[in-house]
Amino acid sequence: MHSYEILKYEKERDQKAIISMLSENDYYTDVFMKNDENHADYIFVAYVNKQVAGLISFDGIKRIANLILSVAKEYRRQGLGSKLLEYAEDIFLKHEVIEHSRFLKVKDEDTVFKQFLMSKEFRVSLSFYSMEREGSSLPAPEINVRNYATGDYYDWHRIEEVAFFKMRESIGVYPSHYYPPLDTEKSEYLKDKDNRYVLIEDNKIIAIAIVRGNELESIAVAPEYQAKGYGCKFASYLINNILKNGHSKVTLGVAKGNSAVKLYEKLGFKETQMGHVYVKYYRPDTRMRKPPSHMLKV
Repeated sequence: MHSYEILKYEKERDQKAIISMLSENDYYTDVFMKNDENHADYIFVAYVNKQVAGLISFDGIKRIANLILSVAKEYRRQGLGSKLLEYAEDIFLKHEVIEHSRFLKVKDEDTVFKQFLMSKEFRVSLSFYSMEREGSSLPAPEINVRNYATGDYYDWHRIEEVAFFKMRESIGVYPSHYYPPLDTEKSEYLKDKDNRYVLIEDNKIIAIAIVRGNELESIAVAPEYQAKGYGCKFASYLINNILKNGHSKVTLGVAKGNSAVKLYEKLGFKETQMGHVYVKYYRPDTRMRKPPSHMLKV
């Protein structure tokens, strides 16, 4: 293996070379640019012979650290990816708030990378279908939607935890854990309020969603309001809003086995490829396996 050094990211020195290295991976390029804007302290660059040879980046010191890892073609299969991952995991182990890390959107056909992750004790958390929709706007639903605001956190947390717990349970994704509220998430969500939406019915929040650019990143309806058409109306509103903002295509990911795929097909989405989420845990597994009983009551 070539002699290497891992340095903290410096925009002027590194950005152009990193974008060039990531040019064949639109998802990694997008995540890198977001981290450059919001989490530049957590981008680390490997240099070999004064050239950018790889990078690892994650989105902050928090409960779940989302990773990207890339090595330039000429330096692959030489152990540099392992060194970069070890560098990041040394940081994770110093911060108890980080419970686990994960790689999102690992392509099903990327056999070499999947084998690498498995060798580093990452395991598949769930598999999902990437879906896309092109075309005109949908009939405008008559619903009350607004952006996330101060005071929404506990309602958001309850819907997110319960709805996704039930979804994971229904498709057999284990372990499925409950994550209690965190003060750090309150400020994090508020900073991200422009990308977060809530649906109001009966003077309360009944559904939540995150939209980034043209991606409908997540959508969840409170269990007691499911199967009543709210998911379809909320998704239609969000799709129309994405199109109104100048995008011609709407994308999303849906877990394999999730019945919501039928809803998205009804709204005009088509499957494009399969991907996987790979997860590694760093803390003793002492968390609750399910939300508290009072949160599960309808």
